[in-house]
Amino acid sequence: MDSGLAAIIVGAISTVGAIIVAMIHAGRQENKKDHAEVQTTLFRIAKGIGRVDQKLDKHIEDHEKGLWRGEITRRDS
Repeated sequence: MDSGLAAIIVGAISTVGAIIVAMIHAGRQENKKDHAEVQTTLFRIAKGIGRVDQKLDKHIEDHEKGLWRGEITRRDS
């Protein structure tokens, strides 16, 4: 094999390698971005669930105390 052909083969292999590395890097960046978006969404959902949980606890407490819509209801006991 002459040196000119060897240089072309080495150049082609290097180019293909560089393209593969660039594609992997782009995929990793996109993956990090996707994970950040999912993490933000999950945080918002968890925060919303916490608020619903607090409201539900308060509602149940009101029923236990006999409070409903600002009025005291009496139970037949």
